[in-house]
Amino acid sequence: MLDHRPATDHEAAERARAWLDGRHARERELVVLLLRHAPEADVARALDRLPDAELHDLACQLAEATDLRQVARGILGDLDR
Repeated sequence: MLDHRPATDHEAAERARAWLDGRHARERELVVLLLRHAPEADVARALDRLPDAELHDLACQLAEATDLRQVARGILGDLDR
């Protein structure tokens, strides 16, 4: 049965927070999927559309979240081939 009473400010804030959390999770999943499967040229074109500050923030966040030694080993492996 539906509750037709008005939501309190706290309830409304909780619902809004839950909605934003769900939206963030869906957007994150989409970005990861696209980065994994989209052609590199399309990813580069999308990154070129980001303002400098957003691109810088993304680069810093990726660098912080990534084992850069592993990335370097992958680059060296590609160069050896």
